Amino acid sequence: MAKKYYLGPAGWSYEDWKGVVYPKGMKVHPLNYLEEYFNMLEINTTFYNIPRLNYVEKWCQILKKKDFLFILKLGQKFTHVRTDITPEEIEGYRNVFHIVKYHNRLGGILIQFPWSFINIGENVEYLKNLADLFRDFPLIVEVRHISWHKKIFFEFLNKHNIAFCNIDQPETKNSIQMTDYVTSDIGYFRFHGRNKKEWFAKDTNRDKRYNYLYKAEEIGHLKEKIEKIHEKSLQTFVVGNNHYKGQAVVNLLELQMQLFDKKVNVPEVLASHYPHLVS
Repeated sequence: MAKKYYLGPAGWSYEDWKGVVYPKGMKVHPLNYLEEYFNMLEINTTFYNIPRLNYVEKWCQILKKKDFLFILKLGQKFTHVRTDITPEEIEGYRNVFHIVKYHNRLGGILIQFPWSFINIGENVEYLKNLADLFRDFPLIVEVRHISWHKKIFFEFLNKHNIAFCNIDQPETKNSIQMTDYVTSDIGYFRFHGRNKKEWFAKDTNRDKRYNYLYKAEEIGHLKEKIEKIHEKSLQTFVVGNNHYKGQAVVNLLELQMQLFDKKVNVPEVLASHYPHLVS
């Protein structure tokens, strides 16, 4: 397998993308629109519920780009609730993952834990058992608390060929800093933005938390980490989660320009809101 970069946003269905990322009155499916600019996408839908299998089939079949891959998020009941998980729910997610794998569209399964998921004995055991449930799929684990930054944790990931999700997030004394670790053939990097004021605010919401546009110098720092990850992996996934008002799309296009040292195709509607992309 040749070394390759995969870049794309986290999710595609945002109300605030209309008229900013997507042209008003757009006729094509959002996936067909986004594949003109990226070669992968994280699917958020699976985080909230088990999608209907005919929808999953459509996602896989509608794409025109042969090398386009999906990363599917494991459901929040597995990562955030962590109780009363039924065999039917396990089987439901496995069926979804198998469909995407069958169509050769599966980049991996993202197991995204919240900041509150800390490295204590019961959580370590829970993670091991969860990984075992889905061991026949390529897994990526995202943890955000500094307590996981221990050699034994990375040795566990490496032993079981589980990818570590490197992240850029607002810095606190207990947050994992930006890293460039690789523990499987997959290298993974997600950037969430650096909106520290809203990240832990009591009255915050999703849009406020991820409302952040990286500056050119900050993009350069991300690029340095991503290139180090790419040196150690076969497939390098780069995902933008600062989705509000299409800012992830903007920063991903800027990263492409820097990583590949060339101009990239920019949606006309996006350029009208972020003219520096074409200046």
